[in-house]
Amino acid sequence: MLYLTGQGTGADHSDGASLTAKIVGTKMYTYVQQKALAAAGGGCCADTMRIFDRDAGTHTDVDLEALLATAFAGAKGVTFHQATHTFDAVQTAGAAVRIYLMVQYNAAELGGALVNACVAFETNGVEPPSLVKTAGGDSYVLVPLPLLPLLPLISLLPLLPLLVLTLLPQVLLVPRQDRRGRRQEPEHGGDHLQGAIL
Repeated sequence: MLYLTGQGTGADHSDGASLTAKIVGTKMYTYVQQKALAAAGGGCCADTMRIFDRDAGTHTDVDLEALLATAFAGAKGVTFHQATHTFDAVQTAGAAVRIYLMVQYNAAELGGALVNACVAFETNGVEPPSLVKTAGGDSYVLVPLPLLPLLPLISLLPLLPLLVLTLLPQVLLVPRQDRRGRRQEPEHGGDHLQGAIL
């Protein structure tokens, strides 16, 4: 609670923590939005990660906009990328803490639709933060990537009951053929047993 009130820390909370915060050891990591952004709202966005040091009573800032600009530098058609909603902070084997950011950006392969990605970086509170890349050398991971080929089919799922109700009567009313290939009309009355035997 001392982190949030600033009691005993001398920390400046004028910008205000937003969205989420995590505590690792004696430090609290929190999203801060310092700049006005037209797209802000609904869980987006944060342009800064502020790290409060309980013991030192100070804080340091990580410029997330600059970090994400580097992460998405090679992404074709991406014009928007902002830290959003939440993140996770994990202590590494050394002195550094690894941060996993949830990032919202416009995906060119989806016509510019906003999607979520994960970007990771490490910081020890002294040296500039460094991006953590995947084994394949990527600096961000598109969260729903395995589902992209299925998106057209997924979008049709709400229409499935209507499709079944429309096609089922047509299938049931298709005239059958007997073993000689002749068209067999539905039987009526007492003749239906004879038709079935044929």
